[in-house]
Parts: sequence; C-alpha cells; structure tokens
Amino acid sequence: MAGMKRGNWSTHELERLRSLFPRSSQERVARLLRRSVASVRRKAQEIFGEHARHLTRPWSADDDRRLREGHGVVESESLSLVLGRTEEDIELRIEQLRAAVVAGRRWSRAERGVLRRFYGSRTDEDLVVCIGRPVDEIRGEARRMCLSKDKGFLAHAPQVADRAVMPRWTSEEIRVLRERYARSANLELARLLSRSVASIANKANQLGLKKAQDVLQEMGRQNVAGRWAGS
Repeated sequence: MAGMKRGNWSTHELERLRSLFPRSSQERVARLLRRSVASVRRKAQEIFGEHARHLTRPWSADDDRRLREGHGVVESESLSLVLGRTEEDIELRIEQLRAAVVAGRRWSRAERGVLRRFYGSRTDEDLVVCIGRPVDEIRGEARRMCLSKDKGFLAHAPQVADRAVMPRWTSEEIRVLRERYARSANLELARLLSRSVASIANKANQLGLKKAQDVLQEMGRQNVAGRWAGS
C-alpha cells in the first residue's frame, strides 16, 4: 500500500478505527486508514479486547444491531472480537435471526433507509439477516427504490445475479438530467429514466450538476428521519 502509515496511532485514527472496524472488512479499514491489515488487527485487539471474554449471555437489542451492521461485510473473527462472543455463538444467532423473518408487513421508512445503505455492499441473502425481510421482498423493494449493487462489490462476488449493465447515456437522457436534476429527487429521476439511483448520482457528478439548496435540506431531513432507530 503506497504511503502506508507506520508507528504510533493518533487519537483521530483510533476514533476512526472504533467506528469502522465493527462494520467494515479489515481490508477496507486498512485501506481507509492507510495501515497494514496486521496493524489494524493488532490495534483492534487492544481496543476491543476487553469485550473478548466470550461469556454466554442473552443477546441484547444493541448486540443484534451491531451484528446486523456487520453481517455480510465484517469477518467472523472481527465480529467475535467486537461482540465478545464466539464465532459459533454468532453463527447460531444469525440462524435465529434468519428463522425469525416475518413476511408481508409494511416497509417502514427506517427499513428503507437501511436497505438504501446496505444494498450495494451485501448479498440479498445477507440482507435477510440485516433487515429481517424475505429475499423476494428485499429484491422487490430494491427494484422499486432503483437500487443497484456497487461495482466493487460485484467484482468480488461473482455469484451475485444483479449484474445488469446500464446502457450508454443518450443525448436526450442527458438533457432531461440537466433540466431536472437540481429540483428532482434521484429516485424520481431513476424511475423516469429507467436507471439506478447510483447511475443518476454518478452521471450528475460527471456533469458537475448540483441540487438546489432547499432540495438538499429536505433530503437531509428525510435521511435523518429514515435512520434505523438506535443506529
């Protein structure tokens, strides 16, 4: 890794490690902090080692929240360290959460917020545990919200079926995007142009388009309202 940091960790780095480690792969944490994976692992052992007693205890709502945050992207050994549980205990809890999925209930704003944040970086099967919804409901809601898997995720997950390639942008589509982007929600534009929300955002960035300030403020209020309670 070019420009890799060595030596003592700063307070800022330690704060970022505490935030990133429970919900990101060790490789991604190392890349973001410009540290080696071994260095990240050693420092995480120091920080989270106090939890590594592996005591048998009931699962709390906070335990489940942290498990859902990390499931599908965080290595088992990292989850074990953060949660202070054995990998076997974690696997058992994952199966319990999967078995407790209930179909047919109405989607909440908070659930949609979680789907929006998690969909691009996890398999649909992992999202069953993260959100507590059946695969078919997750896929249906993702289509309705015009979500797509991240390119980086797809490159490392050859078994994922969501590999639709967006066609090249036409001059007419670009005209519509230029005219409407400032005052329209990306989801509205995605449905109008039959594209993913990520495709809309990426093209707008390439074209240097910006949202109107009042639209940005409203989007911010909706994002805050849509966060999962307790996350």
